[in-house]
Amino acid sequence: MNRVRPRFSIAFRFIVFLATVGVAAGSTESSTLTEVSYHRARVVLDDALDAAGGLERIEAIDTITLEWRGTQYWVDQSPRPFGPWVTFPETRTVIFDRSRDWKLYRFSNQVPGFDRPWWYAGIHQGDKDFWLGSEEFFVREDGFGLAESDRMLYRVFPPEMLSLAHQRMRTLRWMGGADVRGRKQDVISFAAPNGTLYTLYIDSETHLVTKYEALDTQILYGDSWKEAFFSEYQTVDGIRFPSRMRMYTHGELVNDLKADIEINRPIDDSMFDIPGHFHETVSGFAEGPRIVELAEHVFLASVNPSYNILFVEFDSYVLSVDAPRTSALTDSGIALLRQRIPDKPIKYAGMTHHHWDHCGGVRALVAEGAQIITTSGNVAFFQKVMTEHRTLARDAISDEPREAEFSLVTDKLLLSEGKQTVEVYSVGPTPHVDEMLIYFLPQQKMLFTADHLAQATPAFGVVQPASPGTVFMAEKIKELGLDVQTLITAHGGVGSIKNLEVSLLLRKQRDKGDVYQKGVSGTPMRPSLPHLVPRGTTPP
Repeated sequence: MNRVRPRFSIAFRFIVFLATVGVAAGSTESSTLTEVSYHRARVVLDDALDAAGGLERIEAIDTITLEWRGTQYWVDQSPRPFGPWVTFPETRTVIFDRSRDWKLYRFSNQVPGFDRPWWYAGIHQGDKDFWLGSEEFFVREDGFGLAESDRMLYRVFPPEMLSLAHQRMRTLRWMGGADVRGRKQDVISFAAPNGTLYTLYIDSETHLVTKYEALDTQILYGDSWKEAFFSEYQTVDGIRFPSRMRMYTHGELVNDLKADIEINRPIDDSMFDIPGHFHETVSGFAEGPRIVELAEHVFLASVNPSYNILFVEFDSYVLSVDAPRTSALTDSGIALLRQRIPDKPIKYAGMTHHHWDHCGGVRALVAEGAQIITTSGNVAFFQKVMTEHRTLARDAISDEPREAEFSLVTDKLLLSEGKQTVEVYSVGPTPHVDEMLIYFLPQQKMLFTADHLAQATPAFGVVQPASPGTVFMAEKIKELGLDVQTLITAHGGVGSIKNLEVSLLLRKQRDKGDVYQKGVSGTPMRPSLPHLVPRGTTPP
């Protein structure tokens, strides 16, 4: 049974609280600001829980299937660094079965340069955790953290976030009042178990969650914020939930999604099945970050299961290629390098392109004194990255700011010293971005690329039919006359040129209908051009 209590205004109940405190204290002491803030926030939270269906009903949810479908606006992952942004379909599926301790999170979208959906999924079943993806692989990673990943649900399902705020009531605080799109809001905050502070805007009249905010660090803006707006509320089994969600990063729309939901209904167990033809593999990352010597004076640092940094040693300096995600992650790669080459300076920070997951750590390399190798169209982007204000995720540039120096590539840049040579080629525009660099080591016959040869050298799984980006890069290798024998990729593994030949052959067979992509697509897919929208565009 859900409790029913008289509905009084927040102000009235808060005045009653203050009076009670005063009587209890003999009116000789005032309540602390912390206590006042907590109690006022608690009144707001209780009203919000009641409006969402009641705490008891929310906590009694045993199974939930939530599917968000809509559009993703690919901020920081589009062909040009400052937009317009690519848009494409996105699907997020969240399934929880609490009585059996089963959880599933599946994310799918259409990535520029790829002509079929890219997806990955995490599955938790009691004491077993699995990761699987469109490369037709699965990895068993027991204890990897999926059991504690309730944030997959509460970030997209406000009733669950309100329940979490109740569990974390010691951190609950009143933030004040606000106006959102013409409606008055009561604003409260609480800290999630992982330390993230969420600020909730609760409609003063309906007591439903209008939005939440959280602080973050973003490559182009530094200290930033993320927002999720909720609207178009519906009721299912007594639970009020929003059927529309819009997510923003630093004011830029990144997702516009609508939901289908089932509560306390039998779940589809087949969603937890691993397709029989999927290849079981191991992450190879149990020992953590590692560095291997691919050839004499050529090193590959794997800083996490999905990202690599190439280091090439010259007589007097080191070339670094790619700077994945964050300064901290790239710093871990530099630390691995120092295990092999303790004293030579990193003279060049070679970038492949502007996407944040490949250059988000560039500040760590500039702090080492490195010049940025890039193309002219990306200079303004990197200059802004270097001057962004960071206090949440401080790095060496935060403490000692410095301007970046650049070595620009128009067609080709040659780096040569002693017996070592690296040829840097500008190969854009590609199906993925307008400007792209690749790095060829002629003596070793090695080629480093990002985001174009993943199907040929997957980090997990098996070689896949070539994407348009893979076809483009294969043709570019021939056009430039590069004698490539070894492929090195920023995301995937290391493979031979034979991998690329197999990937191209698989594409031809698939397009003829000779290959059936089980578990991915029932019919061969054809390339489609992504839709572009200007920065700051808000859909109707």
